[in-house]
Amino acid sequence: MTLLSFLFLITACESPPPSTEEPPTPVGRVEDISLPPEPGFEIPTDVSDLWVGWTNGPDDPNPFRAQWAESFEIFDLVYSTLYRQLPDGTISPDLIANTTVSEDQKHWTFTIHERVSFHDGTPLTADDAVFP
Repeated sequence: MTLLSFLFLITACESPPPSTEEPPTPVGRVEDISLPPEPGFEIPTDVSDLWVGWTNGPDDPNPFRAQWAESFEIFDLVYSTLYRQLPDGTISPDLIANTTVSEDQKHWTFTIHERVSFHDGTPLTADDAVFP
């Protein structure tokens, strides 16, 4: 029995034989591959709809109460912010025209761009951004 165990141990430590297969040829980047739509699938033509494939929806529509990562990905598509992080990592103003900071750095004043409005066209005012 000991000899049999020893043989199994030696066999398990052996390296595998070298592969004679050629590595697969790359077919291109994923962005370059265009797949035809599945049978019966129609591409939506209504531009007012946004179709996003996620495994979960937001756990709460309020960004201050949400906890799931999917929620924050959706919020980035729905809500604008004072500042936005660009793909290169830099920070850029989004809703604001400029920022003024008091000397003691306790009071920050944000001036909203005049062009900012809600989806129905109503202009955004400072009163809309005040939280009690």
